[in-house]
Amino acid sequence: MDIELALNTLHKFRQVNKYETFREILPSTVFLPKRERELVTKILDHCAHDLILLLRQGNKKAIKKELKIVLIECMDALAIAKINSDNREFGYQLGWYLAEKVHINLKTGTEKKLWGYWQVEGFEVSVPIRPRISTKAKERVNNN
Repeated sequence: MDIELALNTLHKFRQVNKYETFREILPSTVFLPKRERELVTKILDHCAHDLILLLRQGNKKAIKKELKIVLIECMDALAIAKINSDNREFGYQLGWYLAEKVHINLKTGTEKKLWGYWQVEGFEVSVPIRPRISTKAKERVNNN
C-alpha cells in the first residue's frame, strides 16, 4: 500500500461534499433530508479522520487490524444511525470505498453484519439473524 497516496485520498475525501462528488452512486440521495445527509457525512468524515491518524503511525503490519476495526465501527454506525435506507446504502458504498483505498478487505469476517458480505449457501443467501454491532458504534450514536 502506498501510504502517501492513501493519505492524500483520505484528506480529499474529508474536504469534498460527498453527496455531490459521489452522487452517481445513488442519485436519489440529493432529495433526502439535509439532517440525514449531514449525519452520514459526519460518520464518514470521522472514519476518514481515524484512518488518517492510523496511517500516519507508519507501521503497516501493525495497523492493518486497527484500520479494519475503524472501518467496521464506521459501517456499524451507519447501520444503526437514524437515517433512511437510501442514505444508509449511500454511506455503505462510501465505507466500502474507504476500505478499498486503505487496502482493507471487509469481505472476510463480515457475514454477521447487516452491511457485510452475507454467506451464500447453494442458491440461498443467509441473512444475519442477529447482526452484531460494535460497542463503540453504539456509544457514538447514542451520544449524538
